[in-house]
Amino acid sequence: MDYHYTALWFLDLGWKGAFEQLSHYSIGDTGYNFYLMLIYYIFGPNIFLARVFKALMSAYTAVLVYRLTRSTINESTGRMAGIFCGLAPNLILYCGMHLKETEMIFLTVAALERANHMLRSEKLKVWDVIVTVLLVLSLFTFRSVLGSTVVFAIITAMVFSSSAVVGRWNRVVLITWAVLALAVFAGGTIANEAQGLWRGRNYNQTAKRDWQVRKGVKWAKYATGTVMAPMMFVLPFPTMVDVDRQYNQQMINSGNYVRNFMGIFVLIGLFGAIFTQKKWRDFSLIGAFVISYLGVISASGFANSERFLLPGMPFLLIIAAYGVSLLSARNYRWVRFWYAFVPIMVIAWAVFKLGTRDML
Repeated sequence: MDYHYTALWFLDLGWKGAFEQLSHYSIGDTGYNFYLMLIYYIFGPNIFLARVFKALMSAYTAVLVYRLTRSTINESTGRMAGIFCGLAPNLILYCGMHLKETEMIFLTVAALERANHMLRSEKLKVWDVIVTVLLVLSLFTFRSVLGSTVVFAIITAMVFSSSAVVGRWNRVVLITWAVLALAVFAGGTIANEAQGLWRGRNYNQTAKRDWQVRKGVKWAKYATGTVMAPMMFVLPFPTMVDVDRQYNQQMINSGNYVRNFMGIFVLIGLFGAIFTQKKWRDFSLIGAFVISYLGVISASGFANSERFLLPGMPFLLIIAAYGVSLLSARNYRWVRFWYAFVPIMVIAWAVFKLGTRDML
């Protein structure tokens, strides 16, 4: 509820006082606080109404996922991805929390959907470029790492997408514009903050693990980026260990379990795009974002933090839908194996958590 009380405080300060306080915040902490203040200013400090807006944003996120997948892959896979997103337990549950993840995911999906539309358009329109830029910049005010990885994904798509997807003239214009924009951007506050986060990634992970070990979580030192990175497409694991005051984590356990089971379709989709179908160039926008964002999180101290992994979920569901579309009698045996393997992984994670607390 800190977000709620901060928004109330900003309302009391007025616009001038609120902007003065926001100037002392890091860039990545300004967006949601300002958004809540704006909602409260227009409609009154109503928590319920703020969460109604979350539900509307989350529902429209499923529509954007459908559009992005339809444009990138095909209509039937787009429908599957939209349904997966609309029924994803964790995305539904976050509509009932006062956290910024729902708005952040909406902006991420919207930015990549508009970028995909811009790249695939026969004629480049200034309005499409402006909307995409504004969505990307807004992401930096919610989480700098998200904004950075979205920029990386868009540039990757500009470079690697096939000529059937991105026309030669569009590619030249967009890459030239992106280089100029990055040159201007490089000396700004956002760039400095992003660089600071990147330089401090190893310290961040080490500090988190050392803190956990001091608290008695002894095996936490083994959960390094090297260990966690190969599992990023199926994390986070649900926990069967009752940790005091972790109420949100207890609530979303079932959603994590669903994510673990969907992981096999993500792996089939990735394998198919890279090796069997060989369409990775056309999927470079989605793939670059998922791999880069999850890679950054795995290198931090939050590799199994559901909240930090959540922004990648809509795109993992897109890949999962593609994986389902590739199912055959030959590869379905891996699905059957996975359904036996997931409970083993979950139990192993519970054993790990018990072992870290000397409870075995």
